[in-house]
Amino acid sequence: MKIKHKSLGFDELVKLIAYYKEKPEDWLKSIEPRWAYNTHSNKVFDPDLKEDSQYTFFLVDPSEIIANAEFGSFNKDSLFTGEWNNDSRIARILYYWENGFYIDPPTIVWSNIFKHIYFSDGRHRTKLAFFIDRKTIPIATDPMDFSEINRIVKLHLCIK
Repeated sequence: MKIKHKSLGFDELVKLIAYYKEKPEDWLKSIEPRWAYNTHSNKVFDPDLKEDSQYTFFLVDPSEIIANAEFGSFNKDSLFTGEWNNDSRIARILYYWENGFYIDPPTIVWSNIFKHIYFSDGRHRTKLAFFIDRKTIPIATDPMDFSEINRIVKLHLCIK
């Protein structure tokens, strides 16, 4: 994950993973995601997503992305998996959202070769939004991929 604020060290992440794993599902669902787009586009970290980039922001149901995007060996069936890469990213995202930081929306692309939607960034953010029961999340995609992606998942243009 691309971070524009203080990075968390190993020991901090170990504590955060334990902290969030103990929290009940309803408590996790009370955390409000903060996305760096639209009126908060000045908080975007990834230079590819800045105002003058090729990407356009859309709103999408994360359950549709979970069901239709290619995740490879990525475990999308449980929030915390016991794998450091997954659990540390989930804990970091929860921590940042809980503490008022904004995070870049996921970026998805269409592969003409494999005829699939892929993530270029943001699988963990999408999975977390799904697990905390969000019905829409912003995603960034190249407008040239819009038709193919919109055929599979319904994209709604974000008004600037």
